[in-house]
Amino acid sequence: MSIEQDKPQTIGNARKKIAQLADAIDLGDLSRREGVAAGWIAALRLEGLLSMPAHAELSDELLAAFRAARDALPADPGDTN
Repeated sequence: MSIEQDKPQTIGNARKKIAQLADAIDLGDLSRREGVAAGWIAALRLEGLLSMPAHAELSDELLAAFRAARDALPADPGDTN
């Protein structure tokens, strides 16, 4: 049985996990969501469902989504920095 890499459905499902970062309610929630998405992407690569270029692209999208979601979170009232 041959495994097809970079199927649109596979990449679309990974992007859904990445998009869920925008729903984070605080930094802890965001970190958990980022970990889930990163694990999802890593598992797809490990199982041969993503090529290296697709893995790199999704990883870049994940980092950008993390930064955008983090910047959109309300300021922590306990943060003095």
